[in-house]
Amino acid sequence: MFFKIAVKGIDTPLTYEISTAALKNPAELLGCFVQVPLKNTQSLGFVCSFDEKPSFKVKGARGLPLKLFTELETDVIKQIAEFYAVDVFTVASNLSPPVLNWNGILSFKKYLSSSIEQQKSILSCYENWCTLSENHGVQIKPPVQLTNDQRQVLDGIIQSASQEILLRGETGSGKTEIYIHLALRAIEEQKGVLVLVPEIALTPEMVKRFSNYIPNEQLAVLHSKLTKTQRFYEWINILCGLKSVVIGTRSAVLAPVKNLKYIIVDEENDKSYKQNDSSFRYLAHEIVKLRKDLSNCKVVYGSATPRVETFYRATTREIGHFFLKPFSERFSEVTINVLDQKKSLKATPSLLKESVKAIEETLRKKEQTILFYNRVGYCWSLYCSNCGMVAECPNCSLAMRVIKKIEKVYCSICGFTKPLSLTCPACGNKMLFLGGGTEKLEDEVKKLFPWAVVKRLDKQAMPKFSEVNETLSEFSQGNIDILVSTQLITKGHNFDNLTLIVVANPDIAINIPNFRQNEHFFQMLHQLAGRLGRKNKPGRMIVQTHFPENMVYEFIKSRSYELFATHELSFRLKNKYPPFAYLTRLISTSKKSLNAALERLENFKVKLRENFSLDGQMFGPSPCHFEKLKSAYRAHMILKTFNTAERTNLISFIKEANKNRDIIIDIDPIELV
Repeated sequence: MFFKIAVKGIDTPLTYEISTAALKNPAELLGCFVQVPLKNTQSLGFVCSFDEKPSFKVKGARGLPLKLFTELETDVIKQIAEFYAVDVFTVASNLSPPVLNWNGILSFKKYLSSSIEQQKSILSCYENWCTLSENHGVQIKPPVQLTNDQRQVLDGIIQSASQEILLRGETGSGKTEIYIHLALRAIEEQKGVLVLVPEIALTPEMVKRFSNYIPNEQLAVLHSKLTKTQRFYEWINILCGLKSVVIGTRSAVLAPVKNLKYIIVDEENDKSYKQNDSSFRYLAHEIVKLRKDLSNCKVVYGSATPRVETFYRATTREIGHFFLKPFSERFSEVTINVLDQKKSLKATPSLLKESVKAIEETLRKKEQTILFYNRVGYCWSLYCSNCGMVAECPNCSLAMRVIKKIEKVYCSICGFTKPLSLTCPACGNKMLFLGGGTEKLEDEVKKLFPWAVVKRLDKQAMPKFSEVNETLSEFSQGNIDILVSTQLITKGHNFDNLTLIVVANPDIAINIPNFRQNEHFFQMLHQLAGRLGRKNKPGRMIVQTHFPENMVYEFIKSRSYELFATHELSFRLKNKYPPFAYLTRLISTSKKSLNAALERLENFKVKLRENFSLDGQMFGPSPCHFEKLKSAYRAHMILKTFNTAERTNLISFIKEANKNRDIIIDIDPIELV
């Protein structure tokens, strides 16, 4: 039979012949990766559809097919490719387990079959995959008891006519219990559930909660810290229907869950659901919506501070909306104090006297403190007071951070490192440490409280996933008095004895050029405050800032998300930002110069004007906030459209005009740097 096969590096699928004599159902080849001849080489291809017998001679695909997606997910992949203006192979390879080179595929044969007879065709593992789980008994434990409020919300979600639902509730209000009950309902109906979490560090806690009621044999976990073998095993178990509840990060969004009933997007506001560092810049929410349409499943977005776009869809009744009240018996009052660093006295370079006093009181009560500083290392960079030189990465337009413990400076973008030297290379004067970071804050606190147990939790101090989990467990058990950390600590963690959080320098987050910055800033502070007030112990959060007049602080003091979101929506309506417009960002890079990147976009802008009336809707081209990253100069332009038809036509044109792939297309950008 003839099939359309998307080939690596080729925009349009090509026609190949594949023998289906050994198959009961040729449709099983859809969603397979196969080896195909391309010119004088062998390449990897993805079988995406049947094809009519062509009038021209075609070549045959070779090798043993590796099936990773069902026919349903294959249809979703094709729609994703069209929506994001990329080729089908790019989508399929980015959203599948990392085994996609031909040697890798062949090496995984041994994990699928052991006998010579079985190895004749890898497809033998899948031919009857639908029947593999028909009689697979599921032993579930009695479900967690729900409050009346939770029961009403659960029933409302199940009975809702809406296929998309926003579940809003403060931290600890019981959203996870709702997720578990939805999963149990799905299992009873022999259906599956996909639970997405924004970060790898949140998967152990979610798995732990689910495994209290669902046997581990039914739970699959997918994220990038698993080995290739582990991810491949899990994927095949899911494909075969042997595991019906999948918990994973963004890359698990197309996990081939059999009979999908619910997709749950936990902490749906998190920026990590957006892929930002490749040519395929997808947002998990959009893929979830496409899966929902084809699978006829329900999507539940859970958050205490949802994306403004999601909140708007809920308030306009485009999607369902339920709110969970916090458990009064679980939580106590949390007070938030905003301190003006310009007027307050400092006890150390990073901490004000009032903050230090609060830490002392917390230690005296044998309670715990988190010190939040959202920048790793000892300081932001090195600065020469004589000539004004800042130590900058040679590959990126970014100041290099200092790791004093190992006497290195490094770039947080490209990873470039070199030995620490305090001699200015320009004038020979002594360079000074500029700003601070988690390493410096840790040193200061250890000097202030030498008797306390102080530990630092960030990606530089603990690059291994296991180390992060171990430290979080230690803190949860009360073995650490003061934890110095970054955004790793802001969400999904419960610490009963935590009563104080000091936000040492939030101003880093304020001055980033992005219309979403206030939203992200509010969400970060709100999530931090949500760690406090457990077990009837009042909590306090101290925020040290040079900009106490920032309007976000007024909303965070009352912790009123609705007031903030209403204010933010009025700002966006006035300025025609999402959800009242669609944004498309075009990024051009050049190894030669910034002018070359700008010129490419200027030429593209001329083409756009010739084909579209976008006056007042095109902004730029201009240099990116970070003009140079990884030795490439960067420029961008922003396009606004105001309805789906206009956006679809624009994206189709951009894809056609960008056949050389020298411009990165970012649809619905989250970051604008």
